[in-house]
Amino acid sequence: MLRTGFHSVLTVEGLGGLGIEFASKSLFSSLLDNWQSVEETKRRSLFLACCKTWKVPILAILVPRVCVTGLKFAQPFLMQAIIDSIGNFDGIASSFPAFIEMPFTVLDCGVGMFFLSRFTGLSCLAIFVPLIASTVLGLLFGRPSTSALKLWNENIQARVAKTSRMLSQLPAIKALGLGPKTAEFIQSLRVTEIASSKKYRVIQAISTALAVVVDLVTPVVVVAVALFTSALGHRISAQVLYPTLGIVSLVQGPLAELLKGYPTSMAMMGCFERIEAFLCLEDHKDPRVVVCSDPPQASGEGQILEKLPATAFQIPQQASTHIIRFDKATIAPRGSDTPVLNYIDLEIISGSINGVYGHTSSGKSTFLESILGEAEILDGTLYVDNITITVCAQRIWLPNTSFRECIIGDCEYDRVWFNIVVTRCGLQQDLAALPNGEDYVIGSDGVALSGGQCQRIGIARAVYPRPRAIILDDVFSSIDRRTALDILTGLCGENGLLRNSGCTVIMATYLPESLDFVQNLILLDDDGAVTCEPRWKPNGKPSETAVFLQRCMLPQQDVAARQELPHERPRATAMSSRASAPPRDSTQGDVGKGRGKGDFTLYLLWFNAIGSLISTFWALLVLLMGTTEVFTSIYVRIWIAVAPSDRLFIIGYAMVALSSGLLCGLCIFLNHVHLSPRASLALHDTLTTTVAQSTLGFLSTTDSGSILNRYSQDMDLLAKHIPQAIYATLYCGATSTVQIGVILSSATYMTAVLPFIFISVFFIQRYYLRSSRQLRLLEIEAQAPLVTELRETATGLIYIRAFRCQEHSFNRGLRLLDLSQKPFYFLLCSQAFLALTLDLLASAVALILAIVTLFARNPSQNATGLAFLLLINIGTSFNRFVTYWAMSETSVGSLSRLRDFFDHTPKEPSNRATVDLPPDWPSNGVIQINNVTARYRVKKEELDDSVLHDLSLAIEPGKKIGIMGRTGSGKSSLLSTLLGFLEYEGSIYIDGVDIKKADPDQLRSRIITISQDIVELEGTIRDNLLPFDKLWSAPSGTIDEKAKEKAERRDAVVRETLVRLRIWDRLVKHGGLDANLDAVGYSRGEKQLMCIARAVVRRRLTGSRLLLVDEATANVDPWRDQIVREMMKEYFRGCTIIVVAHRTETIADSNRTVHMAGGYIEKVENHW
Repeated sequence: MLRTGFHSVLTVEGLGGLGIEFASKSLFSSLLDNWQSVEETKRRSLFLACCKTWKVPILAILVPRVCVTGLKFAQPFLMQAIIDSIGNFDGIASSFPAFIEMPFTVLDCGVGMFFLSRFTGLSCLAIFVPLIASTVLGLLFGRPSTSALKLWNENIQARVAKTSRMLSQLPAIKALGLGPKTAEFIQSLRVTEIASSKKYRVIQAISTALAVVVDLVTPVVVVAVALFTSALGHRISAQVLYPTLGIVSLVQGPLAELLKGYPTSMAMMGCFERIEAFLCLEDHKDPRVVVCSDPPQASGEGQILEKLPATAFQIPQQASTHIIRFDKATIAPRGSDTPVLNYIDLEIISGSINGVYGHTSSGKSTFLESILGEAEILDGTLYVDNITITVCAQRIWLPNTSFRECIIGDCEYDRVWFNIVVTRCGLQQDLAALPNGEDYVIGSDGVALSGGQCQRIGIARAVYPRPRAIILDDVFSSIDRRTALDILTGLCGENGLLRNSGCTVIMATYLPESLDFVQNLILLDDDGAVTCEPRWKPNGKPSETAVFLQRCMLPQQDVAARQELPHERPRATAMSSRASAPPRDSTQGDVGKGRGKGDFTLYLLWFNAIGSLISTFWALLVLLMGTTEVFTSIYVRIWIAVAPSDRLFIIGYAMVALSSGLLCGLCIFLNHVHLSPRASLALHDTLTTTVAQSTLGFLSTTDSGSILNRYSQDMDLLAKHIPQAIYATLYCGATSTVQIGVILSSATYMTAVLPFIFISVFFIQRYYLRSSRQLRLLEIEAQAPLVTELRETATGLIYIRAFRCQEHSFNRGLRLLDLSQKPFYFLLCSQAFLALTLDLLASAVALILAIVTLFARNPSQNATGLAFLLLINIGTSFNRFVTYWAMSETSVGSLSRLRDFFDHTPKEPSNRATVDLPPDWPSNGVIQINNVTARYRVKKEELDDSVLHDLSLAIEPGKKIGIMGRTGSGKSSLLSTLLGFLEYEGSIYIDGVDIKKADPDQLRSRIITISQDIVELEGTIRDNLLPFDKLWSAPSGTIDEKAKEKAERRDAVVRETLVRLRIWDRLVKHGGLDANLDAVGYSRGEKQLMCIARAVVRRRLTGSRLLLVDEATANVDPWRDQIVREMMKEYFRGCTIIVVAHRTETIADSNRTVHMAGGYIEKVENHW
């Protein structure tokens, strides 16, 4: 592997297999069995289970590790033999492993004390002073370190989760002009996280500094006690002092590890406890009673059926033909104990087609989720046959895979059936237009598709497994009525796929045409009552059911005259017709063959983030620290040469050691508490700014997992690993350099060995680093698919459980886990190779120097003793220097990824803002579009094909313009161009301002935008409705009365708007405007109303006269849709309104309708 990495670029696939003993599936089974054999509620049961699972490799370490201890402490006897040969000489080279396990430190200390007693007698007990101090301090800092690290990790988890949520909505957030505010929010999360880590950093800094102080003070304590107890005699000599210091140096390593090891072990236990707490969370329990009336139906070959709960039972075949039965059931949403639907008592017959109707927030989604086992049944019983029930919910879950794989899932691919399903779901034209056809990668959450395409793929996925029952939850909201009618006919019509197969259909929709297909009506009123009755048929006199349905349905229109108007999201959906590559990490592969070579400028990136002045000062301190540490050995030589009988020299010896320790503590404290947080915050801010300023094309073609990975793993490396690696490299390098100088001045004959050391170390690190750098980069990159998989699994659990794909999803996760562990494993192997090679090198040097010393003529005892004493330290220093250098080189792979991301991410032009928008802009809403040809820019080096062609349009102030057209016609691209997302030739003036010269974020913040994508910001309802206003968040007493009155007036505007939209009452129960959005439990339709409320509030507070709308009421029932229309007429009177329409009733009152096709204006209809 190292040979391959030296000569070529490593890939994850080319690393080879890990071996069956490392397979995640077998390890998971063993760990699960051992964990279940341990009491799961027992404290640290997960840690005990891990020890039990890997007991064989743990015990295999024991014998060789004990041998290492014995051989290491046999060195004093070898030293004594050499000293006797040359006349009282001390020294033999030795090196220590990079990491000494905690259980062996006690053994090392005990053996070392035994050998030390051979030189100092009972004075060896003095070594207990630092040992006891280290133990007490370890206990003192152990528990606080655990809680501090746990707090830090919890804040990291919260930051990454909230950042992920913001990144998934970033295109829509930028369209609202909230890009800078979102960047500030994400950066504030990092500031909060770093602040929460301060306690842990301080504890680690103190612990590490104390370990160094103990390391420096230990020889002083031993020599002082031995000197004043006459164990060394009345006159110190090189024959005794150097061997004593040599054996003490062998004990210093275990002492330092003992001091650092306990807090580290306790911190590890904290990580185990957090994982264990998550694993001990209550499992998902199906509240339904699964009735085994028929054999379980698989959704396709390889489909895995979940285990039946204990409540499953058999019933006679003749008992009933129903497959779902509610028996006086009271239902609440998942995780809530507040009932939404009460006392449901109805049956759903096998093979029937059922329509679920009700107003917004009446509980339709909760009703459908209860059938899937995803809601709480507070009372009564819900019986469901043991069948596969597929689902297509309001929020379409689309994993980052190909068009075909997204539809077939883990079912067997049947080309004939696949083509039938695609055709019946209205996707045949879309499939023909996609590059790579069925293999086209749709991206995370279908980012490379339009909203209508996403919904139709979701329907096709639910139909393909040939289910016994299917649930459709408002799946036509982004599809025009003609296409929706075609899909309904193809699935539920007379010769429909679902009707002919006997599939039970349960669908919630606002389409009135659905009444022509359903056989039973399931009606949900606003009080939580649910009734079921046969389909209503008009008989000349409207019944109560007819009136109810009219209020729940969209207005009946002549659907035959409709053209297809699928929803296009305000993002680069038009790019899907041109892009041939899947969404990816934009910087992956840009490094190329250079990824195996070092780059010193990466370190400059870290130091520049800190600041040149303070980083230079810190680097000088590290160099000075290395000098003062070696000076303790120099002082011993001076002592022996000048006044060997003067015991007061011990005071100077102690002062030199303490000064070196204090200087070291200062360097460590600065690194942990000041430099590391400063670099982390600065680079996180640069990353967030880069993401916030990235182009729409980049966001649409880049896998969200790769961006999130930079916020998780790369930021973790920046905060925890890179600072320590850089500090240790500088420290060991400085110490080694000074030691070399002292050795050359003490024993010139050693210059013959030094070239051998330098050449060997040079080639070892060169051969090792070229592969280790690549492995570190591969380790980071291999995490991105796993992060994406975990995120997609978490968001798609309802689908995974409904389709009974748990085992398939689990196995896919294990495969990605195995793939991500391959670089990690081989990196550990390469590090073990490095440690072994350096240890062998140090042993060879020790042997050569021992031979040379034995045959040297009249060597100076003092100089030779100092040389051998330093040789022990320089062997360790070289080992640590190369090890930490390698660690820093591999860790800065994250810096390389970040720099490539900074340099290669296409950003919106920042130098074009030459015009400051007036405070009241746009005050009229006059728009003049002249010969505009627009395109998306994906990368700096290339321009995409045009999506708008020679567009010219004049819009007078106060007019409402409707934009209509098929998918890819350019409707959303026109809105994106007006918002400054697209590059274009020609000119666009809004109220006399050339928008190309305006700052894009300021431009978007002045234009009011309502998109069909629901933007949910973190925080309270007030945060969501007043995202540009921060007066309300100021602490009490920090704002004056005038500002307070202004904030109260704004709150009043918000409350009035919410009351008008009929969504205030639920807020009152949760704390009003201070209620957290997630805690309120709004339905999707209510969340869309809240987005409309945000626009209304923005209009009332700013007076902006330009509104862009992308079908704002797709998920709202007609009753509230009428309320929204009336409100918008009232509050947006006199405003220029541009509406992308998917239903003609949305633009029924427009002044003009612009029909688009292929990026051109096909025709303009005036309705004056």
